[in-house]
Amino acid sequence: MDRRLADLLVGACLIGIWVGLLEAGDRFGDGLRWLVWSESYKRIVNSRPASFVDAFDPNPRHMLWRVWGGLGTDEEADLAFDRSGALARVAAESWNARKIVYDCQVVYVRQLEPDWFIVSLYANQGWPGC
Repeated sequence: MDRRLADLLVGACLIGIWVGLLEAGDRFGDGLRWLVWSESYKRIVNSRPASFVDAFDPNPRHMLWRVWGGLGTDEEADLAFDRSGALARVAAESWNARKIVYDCQVVYVRQLEPDWFIVSLYANQGWPGC
């Protein structure tokens, strides 16, 4: 009887850990990915040609970070470099606030370090033109 109770307890703990990792997966994965490869990502984003960022394109320098979804409802998250403070202001807003930045409605903005952000856009949207 004790063995069965121990097995149930271990199973319950594993399920709890699994659910917690699913909930925190993006945050944990994004943080780990940034920690390990941030210098490479910074080089890529900052090496974008001037045509990516010019007077006619108000959007910050960015690159695709993650895409998920399916059946025509793909969502994307972009890595963005922004010194203007616009993304920092949106990142500081409450989680459930309606967030609009650079004329785009976004799901969330998460700051990785000063001037570097992950911007999650709604389904089938992207810069420019949200």
